[in-house]
Amino acid sequence: MSHNIKLSIIIVSWNVSLDLQKCLDSIYKYIFTDFEIIVVDNASKDNTVDILFKDYPEIRVIANKKNMGFAAANNEAINIAKGEYLLFLNPDTYFIDEHSIPKALEYLADHPNALLTGNVLNKDHTNQVAVRKFPTLYSQVITMLKLNNILPFLNKVYHLTNFDYNKLQEVDSIIGAFMLIKASTMRYMNSFDKDYFIWFEEVDLCRRMKNKNFPVIYFPEAKIIHTGGQSFKQVFTLKKQLIFNKSLLTYFKKHMPKTQYNILYALQPINLFLAFIQQTFSIKKREY
Repeated sequence: MSHNIKLSIIIVSWNVSLDLQKCLDSIYKYIFTDFEIIVVDNASKDNTVDILFKDYPEIRVIANKKNMGFAAANNEAINIAKGEYLLFLNPDTYFIDEHSIPKALEYLADHPNALLTGNVLNKDHTNQVAVRKFPTLYSQVITMLKLNNILPFLNKVYHLTNFDYNKLQEVDSIIGAFMLIKASTMRYMNSFDKDYFIWFEEVDLCRRMKNKNFPVIYFPEAKIIHTGGQSFKQVFTLKKQLIFNKSLLTYFKKHMPKTQYNILYALQPINLFLAFIQQTFSIKKREY
């Protein structure tokens, strides 16, 4: 007789074993729903897999021999997940209360086609940018020319700087660090598009959800701390920029007019030069 699992918690990890342990410990402390945890490790060099086998033997581990990226690694876990619902977490997140997941699951039970994120917080409990408008040519030209760093008001619409984080509402796009969805809905959507290594895979999913008239929801009662981009702080700026550009161009090629794709493609040399300057002089990316 099979045991029904309510929730499959999926975490893709890369060289962040300390963050991952904090995340896992918070799950065991605060989540009482019947769950399984699946960790997909993308060829970490910090003994993540050994730590998992030793200290968390009940966790299902997929140990990749190379870094598969975020989308493909999540899809590996989706293929074996047994839960009725799927919770995608970044390893640099951790829970702070026991109410978040039950309330979010209750909401999804009434809205089975929805994709949901919660109130993603910084360590000091201030609001992180957890929602954005869909990318436009304008917002991405501003981003590629790195004007966000000196004139942040230019992208205030894209970054939703006046967003009400206390209000439950439908949004365009949500952060990939904390996403909850019914497993059958995710599989109906054909999971993540593995053409994205990292970045824009969640935006792509949100766009495809919207195309089916499936709601993407910001749900403020579910709260989580996200320390932010720990895996990719390990990658230097120019390499990071190349990966970002490839994902951005993939999104525009798939969802936007060809002329817009061509404009962003043509901006790459300027963008990479600016990224080189940023790296050379250790100029920090502005947080929103």
